[in-house]
Amino acid sequence: MNKSWLKFPCKATQLRLDLVLASGQSFRWKQNELTKVWTGVISDKVWDLKQDGDCISYFVHETQIKSKGPLLPEENYRAVLEDYFNLSFDVEKLSQLWCKADTHFEYVSRTFRGMRTLRLDPVENTFSFICSSNNNIPRITSLVSSLCRMYGKKLETVDDNDWEYYTFPRVSALAGNKVEQELRDAGFGYRAKFINQSAKAIVKKNRAEGQCWLSTLRDLPYSEARAG
Repeated sequence: MNKSWLKFPCKATQLRLDLVLASGQSFRWKQNELTKVWTGVISDKVWDLKQDGDCISYFVHETQIKSKGPLLPEENYRAVLEDYFNLSFDVEKLSQLWCKADTHFEYVSRTFRGMRTLRLDPVENTFSFICSSNNNIPRITSLVSSLCRMYGKKLETVDDNDWEYYTFPRVSALAGNKVEQELRDAGFGYRAKFINQSAKAIVKKNRAEGQCWLSTLRDLPYSEARAG
């Protein structure tokens, strides 16, 4: 496939893909060891990402979004990435402040410059971290992959490899009465119950217009969001 890569400037001190995408925040990214390209799903689209010096290059696969209309303008895709990587925050300036306040952070930050917190989709974040309970990153990655394969929508198999990509399941898909047993059969253990019961509780809180209750918490002050 001939790819027409898009790119935007982003210093490695602000974002390092190799640190952030392998840090255990999101469990849906895979890196091609030869090309060093990261492939994963954001907003129900399959993305390829790579870092070239102080630029982030990206490619959005077209085949999985034909039913959703034409490709978005370039600036819209960039906005999606900037939101996902939380780039509205100048992590370099913040790190300088934290280094002055904490000698341990100053020591650690020398190795982890360019690390930052992702702004994940609230649904994906919630259920991925239920999978993370008493677990390690490879195992969490496997469970999240199974969750998407069982209850998400298949997007595509990328290029010449066997990597299949799916949307993250909608909360309603995880709230079914058979889900707990299906997840237990798939090896989720006690997490199956927490996933299913959490989904049912969220569905009850969802608003009539279809907006997921979890997403509405983003717009609330921390104290109100925590109170739920």
